[in-house]
Parts: sequence; C-alpha cells; structure tokens
Amino acid sequence: MEMPTILKYTFLIHFIVSIIFGFVFFLIPEFYSDAVGWPFNDPAATRGLGSAFIGFAITSLFGYRATSWEEVKIVVIGEIVFTLFGLLSMVWMMVVHATIPALFGWLYAILFAVFFVLFLYSYFVATR
Repeated sequence: MEMPTILKYTFLIHFIVSIIFGFVFFLIPEFYSDAVGWPFNDPAATRGLGSAFIGFAITSLFGYRATSWEEVKIVVIGEIVFTLFGLLSMVWMMVVHATIPALFGWLYAILFAVFFVLFLYSYFVATR
C-alpha cells in the first residue's frame, strides 16, 4: 500500500522540528532553561529528552524516505503514542506548575497536538 502524501510531509516537518529541539535539549540544556525562563533545570533529564527527540527525528527521516505504508506503520503508531503523551504531559505541567513560561509551554503543547493529529489522521487514511 502506498504511503499517504500528507504522511510524507508530516515526517519531513516532524524531522526538522524534532532535530532542532533535540539538539538544543541535548547540547545546551542549561542555556535553554535560562534563555526561556524554564523553572526546572535538570540537565540529565533534559538531555534524555533531547535524545528521545533526536531518535524520533531520525525515524521521521527514514519515514520520509520510505515508499510504502508497511515500512512506516510501526513508526506512525509510535509517533501517535509519543505525541499524545507529550501533549498530555505538557498540558498537565502547565496546569499544575504556574511557574512554567506560558508562551513556551503552550507552544510545545500545540506542537505535540498538531503532530498528534497529523500522525493519527495519516494512520486512518492509510488503513481505510
């Protein structure tokens, strides 16, 4: 089965966004926390998150280069789960911790939500 066009572009955009955030979180976590006013500064946890973002970025790059749905199905399911829980955790943090900078917190929540919808929509288009 052929891969939906929207999924191909979702993979490409997701690769770009994830690789940028991934390397920022991985390479300069302290600078990032200071620059955006993030109230939590745990370089080890931030680097771990950066590693996850880089990993998902690479799977998205391979997804973009793939030609069939069968090659990317499991990656799409993983992205759906990752973006859903990323969205839920970000909204949870924004509600529970008023110290999180609203602009960046909601930006991340929106990014997770957009990718969740795009990957979920692509899944349903590909499996119908």
